[in-house]
Amino acid sequence: MKTPGSATKPGHLYHEPAFKSDLPHQRGNADRWRILELHEDWRGKVVVDYGCNAGYFTFMTATHGAKLSHGFDIDREAIRFARQQAIDNSIRNVTFNDKDLANYYYHEELNPDVVLLLSVIPWIERTEPNPWTILRELMTAKTAYIELMYEGDGRAGMAGIKSDLEAKRWLQGHYKTAYPVGWTWPEHNGGIRRCLWRCSQEETPGRKEKADHVGSQAFVYLHERIVVKAGRSESRYQAPREVVALDRMKIDMVAPQPVFINPGENMIGMTRLQGATLASWGKIPPGGEDWFMAQAERICLAMEKRNVKHNDVRPENLWVGADGRLYLLDFGWATVDGVGEVPATINPEYRAANDRGSFEKIYERLCQK
Repeated sequence: MKTPGSATKPGHLYHEPAFKSDLPHQRGNADRWRILELHEDWRGKVVVDYGCNAGYFTFMTATHGAKLSHGFDIDREAIRFARQQAIDNSIRNVTFNDKDLANYYYHEELNPDVVLLLSVIPWIERTEPNPWTILRELMTAKTAYIELMYEGDGRAGMAGIKSDLEAKRWLQGHYKTAYPVGWTWPEHNGGIRRCLWRCSQEETPGRKEKADHVGSQAFVYLHERIVVKAGRSESRYQAPREVVALDRMKIDMVAPQPVFINPGENMIGMTRLQGATLASWGKIPPGGEDWFMAQAERICLAMEKRNVKHNDVRPENLWVGADGRLYLLDFGWATVDGVGEVPATINPEYRAANDRGSFEKIYERLCQK
């Protein structure tokens, strides 16, 4: 690999490429990839990356199992750099093209499984007199990851879309399912935010693999891409309570992203993460102590900032993600802004004055000394 650089200064393949724009920020490619890696299996798939710049995501998908990854960008300098990187690093399952989206459509000849539209839609809206014709062509793939900015969140915000709900309605006009999988650039640059959505032409977000339950409170149904949680008829579990907490925490990337809520059936859906529970590890291996405490601090700071208390922190509710992060699951007994009753019998082994105390007890029990 080459030394670190950018699209204008050739360098390392995975270095964050330059983002030539007049927006007051730069791309957070590492954070974006962390989200994409958690939610998509790239093996054997054909990927099209629109607005690829120097090819960061084109290369990442190609080197994580994609059959072919095609990058497109109007910036010829960036495309020349990406092509040279492919040659220098002997990556043969990528192509790069500098044709303008307004004048050329690629779906029929490439037949992609996954399309990436990361910060592309605002630029089409700003430069084309009739952007919707182009967007309809781009949004016909089987699966798409679409990054949106909402009206009021910056000059590149989408006109008429001001919230997750409005974005979902718009996206479901093109796809059968659409749900958010993460936030990029959260709370940076005066509040500018972008939401990354996974959209699919499937009727449901993947097949249901199996059904199980958590304790005596709720059933959990595992689909390919989402987890559906439904309270038992005799339980005190309340889906609206959990979704409020998940919604409050969604931009911090410390818990699953909320997908939908059905209050009538006491049911919620959330994104399914790749990885395993901390309980399945048994012990935190030597050398992992600092990692665990750093992740615990990240989660605790996020909850304190959002005024959320989990109240049931234990190894079974801690998820070690494929991206190397620790995530907190099951906010069924969470309180937000101090609202919500917590049974005195919950979490008897790790019960403490606060969530930090529970993390400390887990550390004492699971870290090998």
